[in-house]
Amino acid sequence: VLLANSAMAELVGHPIQETKHDYFDDIKTYRLARMIEHTYRNQKTHHKELTMLNTQKSVDASVIALNRGTAELQVLVILYDVTYLRQVEQMQLDFVGNVSHELKTPVTAISGFAETLLAGAKDDPKTLDQFLQIIYDESSRLTQLITDILTLSRPDSGQAQAKAVNVLDLVNDALKSLKQPIAEKGLEVKTDVPKDLTITTVPAKFSQVVRNLLNNAVFYNRKDGVVTVTATADE
Repeated sequence: VLLANSAMAELVGHPIQETKHDYFDDIKTYRLARMIEHTYRNQKTHHKELTMLNTQKSVDASVIALNRGTAELQVLVILYDVTYLRQVEQMQLDFVGNVSHELKTPVTAISGFAETLLAGAKDDPKTLDQFLQIIYDESSRLTQLITDILTLSRPDSGQAQAKAVNVLDLVNDALKSLKQPIAEKGLEVKTDVPKDLTITTVPAKFSQVVRNLLNNAVFYNRKDGVVTVTATADE
């Protein structure tokens, strides 16, 4: 090593000596060391994306042969830190996965209740009104989720206002949309929530949390199992 800058020292994870020394003293990442070795051997530029061993940083690495065909062959190693880009890509993948999960729940509920109505439940006026209300509520939730997605894509567009929410009412509303899968599995639902328990929150956000918990409790439960919903207030 004849010359190195401070950025390279950060990427390899330790200070680089200013005096001449072997590159193996600095390069502990096997794939990068191999690129340097191959560049010496065949005097061709090599390019690859890899992860640095000591710092776990993702880098776009180019190893370039200088003074080819002469006795003064040198190798230039250029590393671009792309860690942030890869983190953003992972966040995008996670976001898409979460959105897919969130959208699936109301769509499944709407589809399930509509199918039940078409199968004959529409002939019972009481059931018809109840199921149509659930379909309407779930479509409203779907609209809210889409609004949330648009809000996340424009983070400066403002946040919904928090207000007092009755926890038991919200839990009961969430359980209504799960009535069909609860019946199909023969689940017993126990609700232990004080009637006067309220919290100040953004209703749609809190509803999303409660619905996620209840959906998992129902869909991943065993047949004839029990779902217990409890809520308490502390300091």
